[in-house]
Amino acid sequence: MRILFITLALFACEQNAAGQNAADARITLEPGWVLDGLDSPESVIPDKDGTFLYVSNVNGEGEAKDANGYIARVSLDGEIIERNWATDLDAPKGLALADGVLYVSDIDQLVLIDARSGEVMDRVAVPGADFLNDTAATEGGVLVSDSGSARIYQYKDGAISVLIEDDRLSGVNGLLPAADGLYITTMTAGELLFLANGSTELSVIAGGMPDADGVAQLQDGSFLISSWPGALYHVIPNREPRLLLDTAAAEIYLNDFYLLGDRLFVPNWRPGALRSYRVTY
Repeated sequence: MRILFITLALFACEQNAAGQNAADARITLEPGWVLDGLDSPESVIPDKDGTFLYVSNVNGEGEAKDANGYIARVSLDGEIIERNWATDLDAPKGLALADGVLYVSDIDQLVLIDARSGEVMDRVAVPGADFLNDTAATEGGVLVSDSGSARIYQYKDGAISVLIEDDRLSGVNGLLPAADGLYITTMTAGELLFLANGSTELSVIAGGMPDADGVAQLQDGSFLISSWPGALYHVIPNREPRLLLDTAAAEIYLNDFYLLGDRLFVPNWRPGALRSYRVTY
């Protein structure tokens, strides 16, 4: 493990679309620990008590049904608790946690895992899915994005259905539920979209982020968005994204991260690491 002592100053001002001040204060992103030695990690979420992290490891190609994939458990200070906590997966990516079940997207199926034991409870086929990606738990069920078919699926009461299919969802990736709807990132157009509850109309919050992946909302209403080849943006709605971090030249991918309080945990499919940052105002 390496400890980084670099401090990156992030500046953001102006106002968001709702007229509220977004990032009036100086935002600072402070890199912390780096956990090396993972195997193509793609997504990370905390357990229900926020005491440790689940990390999905593709461990191979993203579309390969090779049974090499696994879920690791990692402490909040960057130590492996259990590397092969859940196994017998192909290319696990998105993670969501609800009612004691860890939901994992795995190419063309949704895998249900006991969040305590790591035992696979069920494998639910997703008809028509090509490249399932992010996963999110909502009151209406578990949502799964399919980057290969421009669809978002919904799993509810043991059944899979299509929540929305739209050409603007080409390369759909990150999902972030909100009280009034769903924020969505797309890789093809590089946009942050919003889908209001009960609607089928997508609205654009921001663009200009090719290969957009992870998404989190800050306390001021603005967003952090990653582009997986190696970029991290600060996004104020209806403004040009601000590039905060550029790791593309170093070939450090920035995949589906998680913001836990002021701690940002970012998986790096390449070179196979998990990084932590602290976000302050």
